[in-house]
Amino acid sequence: MNQSELRRALPELAAEESLSADERALLRCRLARRFEGAGDYEEARELLLPFWPASEQRPGTEGLGEHTGAELLLRAGVLTGWMSGDRWEARPQETAKDLLTESLFAFERLGLAERAAEARVELATAYWREGAFEEARALLSEALGMLGGGADEMRALVLLRQALAENSSTRFEDARRILLEAAPLFESLDDHALKGKFHNQLAHALQGLGTAESRADYIDRALVEATAASYHFEQAGHVRYQAHVENNLGFLYHTVGRSLDAHQHLDRALSLFESLGDNAYAAQVKETRARVLLAEGRAAEAERSARAASEVFEDAGEQALLAEALTTRGTALARLGRFAESRDAFARAAASAEESGGREVAGLALLSMIEELGGRLGASGMADCYRRADELLARSQEPELLSRLRRAARHALDALEDGARAHSAGRVERMIGAFLERTGRRLTFTPEAVGLAGSLFAGEDTPSFLALLEETAAAAPDGATVTAEAVEVVALRRLPPRGNFAKPWADFSLREELREPEKRFIELALKAADGKISVAARLLGLHHNEILTSIINSRYPDLIAARLPPIPRKRSIIRKPKR
Repeated sequence: MNQSELRRALPELAAEESLSADERALLRCRLARRFEGAGDYEEARELLLPFWPASEQRPGTEGLGEHTGAELLLRAGVLTGWMSGDRWEARPQETAKDLLTESLFAFERLGLAERAAEARVELATAYWREGAFEEARALLSEALGMLGGGADEMRALVLLRQALAENSSTRFEDARRILLEAAPLFESLDDHALKGKFHNQLAHALQGLGTAESRADYIDRALVEATAASYHFEQAGHVRYQAHVENNLGFLYHTVGRSLDAHQHLDRALSLFESLGDNAYAAQVKETRARVLLAEGRAAEAERSARAASEVFEDAGEQALLAEALTTRGTALARLGRFAESRDAFARAAASAEESGGREVAGLALLSMIEELGGRLGASGMADCYRRADELLARSQEPELLSRLRRAARHALDALEDGARAHSAGRVERMIGAFLERTGRRLTFTPEAVGLAGSLFAGEDTPSFLALLEETAAAAPDGATVTAEAVEVVALRRLPPRGNFAKPWADFSLREELREPEKRFIELALKAADGKISVAARLLGLHHNEILTSIINSRYPDLIAARLPPIPRKRSIIRKPKR
């Protein structure tokens, strides 16, 4: 719609020529805000052309009053943020933030609290698009505190953006609480667009909780809320938001396994966004479709769809959305066996999200990397990845996410233990190889024997293990084979002579071998009981103190000093009557 078409469509512009520059600018800002509310950003942009001819430049505020200039900067900042995915310069959110910050300071100088609150809300949205959720939360909290009575629509907008930030951070319970507490406010408003946004955000929160907690009732309620959102957006004539709801419905149907319905809603969403020329949000649909395709086992198609989405988000400076698309692409690449590319995609996702303050999104990327690549990261790499993911997701409320973290921790620990065993086995194998090469003996250790020796003799110092090999070589016939069973017997023996791998049972005495742990158990029980023989006996499972006393006196007299001396029983001075 060009300027002449706008004039014909908007009767408010008919008398524009008779207005001052300030009045014209304020009128066009007011009309642009109306178009923004319906998602018609191109028309809103056209309205501001007389004062903002080049989108990559700052609007011309020369000759305008400070209030008028602040309104113009606010509208330009909002539109720069919303239209960042179409044809705008690199890092558009930075430009949007600069414009919004300048308008915010101007409103504060003028003492216009509600206008300053709106600027804060829109600035928070620009931070949210970059994934900087903590900054967004702080700005929204400040905006809410600035509002007095009678600012219901602005209060509703702040609460919606707060819920959006929590949903984007996977803090779905917080988002649901915010929205349910605000439900009476939204019910009282005569604004279909705001009501549609309310139901849409509530659907998102319920969807997240339903997926995380395996609550089918939450998913059903989410479908109801999304349908309500679609109705209100239709009533408001908000095509762009209808497209958003179709995208959300596509993902919802994907979560309940109804892929055909999911694709139908995604087709509708993509068609609507493309009809609006909205490349950024069309890319969101492609990222959602990539998840559906992954669930269907169509990894190659999913990778292409996620790659197309990530390229758009990167150009638009949408860091939070870029991180999600890269995570989805990393998953698809892993399932295609393209592991190096997958690792790079996950790492880029985490770095992109963390740089912009999106801790939860970064944590999800690292968690997905562990799940998809596992041992290919190496034991230390998996452990490092888990530790960072655990830090980033520490505030998450999702039970399913916490369960995924626990599984990742187990995988990381298993990998570290396997790595330690492999290291010990490799060390033992090298020692055996060097010994046999030096001595020229023909002696074979089975692979199982080498692995077990690596585990059981990990704490053995090198001279002691070499001495054991010397004894084995001296006792073994040429060409003998050492088995895992022989290694285990020698490892279990504690008293000299321990035997060797060739003759593990030499001079073995079961009674003597068992005495060492028995003595140690008694010693520890006496220590725990502070020398009280009755308490130590109970700890050892003995029903009579005399049994423990007999064992100590007969087998381990050196432990007598560890027990308290028995307290002699006093003789009763009451004589029993004679019968």
